[in-house]
Amino acid sequence: MSEYFSEYHFQVGETVIGLFNFKKIEDEDLTFKMGEKLTIISLTHDKNWYKARNLKGNTGMVPANYIKSETIKNFYKSKSAKKYAFEDCYHPQTSRDKAIQILKKFSTGAYLIRDSHHFPNDYTLCIAVSDYNFRVENYRIIRENGSLTIDEVIYFRSESDLIEYYSTMENHGLVATLNQAVKPIESQP
Repeated sequence: MSEYFSEYHFQVGETVIGLFNFKKIEDEDLTFKMGEKLTIISLTHDKNWYKARNLKGNTGMVPANYIKSETIKNFYKSKSAKKYAFEDCYHPQTSRDKAIQILKKFSTGAYLIRDSHHFPNDYTLCIAVSDYNFRVENYRIIRENGSLTIDEVIYFRSESDLIEYYSTMENHGLVATLNQAVKPIESQP
């Protein structure tokens, strides 16, 4: 496989499952339902789209963010020697309201990670957005079988890998690229 295709999440022949219902927009798209199995039949020049076949034999283009691998977790491979320390942004037992208070002092992209109150054993990634009106966007970090994921498409072996990915990549489904870890109060100078 060429270097060009090395960043793709799925491989030709791989079985994927629909994460959401998708209704075709263009003639070449393939409509599918959440939970439906598809087979990747070719890569495209846009890593966000794949050509796939459903069980009825219909083929078409499917968006990468609407599918996940049936068997293989797509683990992110760290590309940096820099280590992103989870401890620098982890605020255990912090409520949603408290996270908002903490992040109000920061600009877009500042973030902290707290324990999820709705999903025990998971985390919540909180990101400051200071555009027209300040707000905090929250993303569930699912901990599953020793790995972490936000979108159930890309998986991470550690909290540091997850932070690195969303700190160095743009337009990966979050409201902003992570750019400033907000340290817990007790660890701030």
